[in-house]
Amino acid sequence: MSENSRRSVLLCSLPALILSAACLLPYLNKAFTIDDPVFLLQAQQIRKEPLHPMALDVCWMGDTVCGPVAQNMPGNVLMSYFLVPVANRAEPERLAHLMQIIALWCGIAATVSLAFRFDFGTFAACAAGLLVAATPPVLAMASTAMPEMLAMSLGVIGIERLVAWKKDGRVLNGAVSALALGLAPIARVHLVFLWPIAAVLLRDDARIFDVRGWIALPKRRWIPLMAAAFVSLAALALTHEPGSGLKPPHMYLVPLEAFHNLGSYLTYWVLAMPLGLAWLILRNRRVRFSSLSIGLGLLPVLWRVFIQHGPVFWTTLFVAVGAVLLMDVLLWGFRSRDQWRIVCTLWLLIPLVALPYIHLPVKYLVPCAPAAALLIADLLPAFRWRMAALC
Repeated sequence: MSENSRRSVLLCSLPALILSAACLLPYLNKAFTIDDPVFLLQAQQIRKEPLHPMALDVCWMGDTVCGPVAQNMPGNVLMSYFLVPVANRAEPERLAHLMQIIALWCGIAATVSLAFRFDFGTFAACAAGLLVAATPPVLAMASTAMPEMLAMSLGVIGIERLVAWKKDGRVLNGAVSALALGLAPIARVHLVFLWPIAAVLLRDDARIFDVRGWIALPKRRWIPLMAAAFVSLAALALTHEPGSGLKPPHMYLVPLEAFHNLGSYLTYWVLAMPLGLAWLILRNRRVRFSSLSIGLGLLPVLWRVFIQHGPVFWTTLFVAVGAVLLMDVLLWGFRSRDQWRIVCTLWLLIPLVALPYIHLPVKYLVPCAPAAALLIADLLPAFRWRMAALC
């Protein structure tokens, strides 16, 4: 990246960095959340035994359910290594929250840089950074000591450097991409599904179902993704304890919750993430009839599934709107025949792998925030000109 390009990324990132700092810096001394101590305890364990972060026992529910950490959670230990500098401090809150803000800033800058690599204009690239900084779940998780910020930033950095590797073939870009994409699943396990999505960007076209095209790709392009798999496997092998590995413990897998979790996933995109309302406004009358038909056709099913959960009408309505939204995003992405749009639409689907989990909290969507921001930012310039014409 040239000096002018770096300057453009910095200038476009600056408003988003200022916004996130204004939202988060007043809460530097905020107390830790209920799950944060698990990662802090592992950080203390790392200081004693660097390759055994999960070799300790915890009590999860009062004093009745106690046991090894490795048997109660997947091996997403990267956040614990990240927290090692604060592990033995008397008042670690300030430094831990500051480190999270810095991780968020890295993710914002990588999102802006990725927007430029996808040929966004300055206005759209700046908007992408601001959208990430203004995403409510992103700000909420940046005020904790949990791994969502690390996972999000590593994911978007890995994708951005992969695009750079494809363009210039520099070893450093490939190495950074491999390291970031390889470590992202060690922060949050479901980021492993970012690898096949990232592979779409290695192609020279958007014909992702063309098997011959995949075979014909230069073998050198695959090096960062193969190296990413090696990084993940090496990290898992070095830090593994007898337990569940990277998969959730069986006690937390409840397949019967999948339908309810699907409703939560769809509702989050409408109410919690900036994609929903912004997409429907920016797309306006161009939301495809096929998307509306599928969403309306799902209404009876959704009503039946969610009849026992809370306010039925509103729950069903928001789930249906979420279904229409996601269907339209997917159809728009694939019909555009544009690689980056296909990648971003698939990126949004990664949290679906957590449907059989005991619950699906909104934090699982945080690593998808850069993709949602890029999709919305791509529509903004045309909408801006339409509004200017109306005025």
